[in-house]
Order: sequence, then structure tokens, then C-alpha cells
Amino acid sequence: MSLRYLGTVRSCLAKYAPNVDEALVSPLVRGCEVFVNPRLRTSLGMARWRPAQDLAWIELNPALFSGNADADALIVNTLTHEIAHLIAGPGEGHSPRWRRIHRKLGGTGERTATNEVALALGLDRKRAKRRHVATCSRCNLALMRTRRLAARRIYQHRGCGGWFIAE
Repeated sequence: MSLRYLGTVRSCLAKYAPNVDEALVSPLVRGCEVFVNPRLRTSLGMARWRPAQDLAWIELNPALFSGNADADALIVNTLTHEIAHLIAGPGEGHSPRWRRIHRKLGGTGERTATNEVALALGLDRKRAKRRHVATCSRCNLALMRTRRLAARRIYQHRGCGGWFIAE
């Protein structure tokens, strides 16, 4: 995985979103790093945390920098979207608190990668097909999976105590 370094949140705000009031962003978040991650396929950006090392960073999709006519507005909205996630903290998701923070930063308060945007940028928004099935030996619950269950592993159904058997 080759991440391309864009800079800190502070430098990215100055370059891509100069109208955003930097005072709204806490000093801890300002120092977080921003990268372009070519492995992002369906989302425009991700806020990442590693609490054990007290680290947080933002990854952006390279499609944002493709030179599309709407790219500038998308970069600003996506960057403020991910900064709002860092400010709100892990586990907050797209809660009302997160929405308030995103709007204060000048964002829309909404998710950024809608199907229309994804289509314009050429993102792969198709949901993965669930090709693999495992069935519980006790209650016959079918567990639909995108990936196969690992070989030589036993999975217990927490609901009834039975065992999942791959088909």
C-alpha cells in the first residue's frame, strides 16, 4: 500500500479550504496527517484512529484529485467531513453531534459519496455479492458471506450455540 502524503490537516485546510475557520479545529486535529490512499475504492475519504499509539489520520480517494469540474468543492466537503469525524471521535459516526461539527466547518453535514458523485468520479459503488453460505448446525440459520470462512476454523453461532458449516 503506497500512501501519498498531502500534509497536515492545517496545511491541507490552508491549501484546499482557506475559508474554513482554523480556530474551530482543535490543535490535536490540526497536526494530524492527510494522505491519498489508492486502495480506497468506494468512499471518498476515511478518518482513521489508532488509540493505542494515540494516532489519527485522514485518507482521501485519489479520484478527488482527477481534475473533475466539481472536484474542488468535493475536496473541501470531504476534507471537512473527515475532520469532523476526527473532532467528534471514534464511534460517533454520522450522529447529530457530527453533523453540527461538519456544518460549523463549512460542510454540508451529509455523507459525501452519493451514487451521483460516485458515478461522476468513476467509483465502484456496487455492493459485493454474497457468494458464500454457512449454515448453523442447530437452528439452520444461513449466514451469507462475501468471503469464504477460513479453512480449519470452527465458528460458533452465539444465538443458539450451534456450529456454522460452510457449504
